[in-house]
Amino acid sequence: MTIGEKIKERREALGMTQEDLAKKSGYGGKAAISRIERSTGRVQSDIILKIAPALGLSPAQLLEGEAFREYIWHYYDFDEYDLRLIDNYRCLTDQGQEKLEQYLYDLLKNPENVVPGVEPFMDKKPFERIPK
Repeated sequence: MTIGEKIKERREALGMTQEDLAKKSGYGGKAAISRIERSTGRVQSDIILKIAPALGLSPAQLLEGEAFREYIWHYYDFDEYDLRLIDNYRCLTDQGQEKLEQYLYDLLKNPENVVPGVEPFMDKKPFERIPK
């Protein structure tokens, strides 16, 4: 299910019109909501941040499942190789993931390893785990 389909499904489940959602979210009007619901491409994150609460959802809930995969795929312009890297990472034990994360962090500290003009997340250790 695309993000647009998920938005439409949730909106209809709540008995909201497209106009209702536009007013409640503060995003555009009926036409703007209609475009989002019909969209098969990426929905910008600022729009998701406005629409999700209006639907009684967190952005993460709105993006769960296939909608999340679709959003990430388009946002980061992933290809199959990128997904294979993620899949391989997920095959590692916690200890293996920590080793790989440390190695990547060490690589990113050296400007010679980073694409010119791209700023890695170096303000803090980028892979610090958030407690569940």
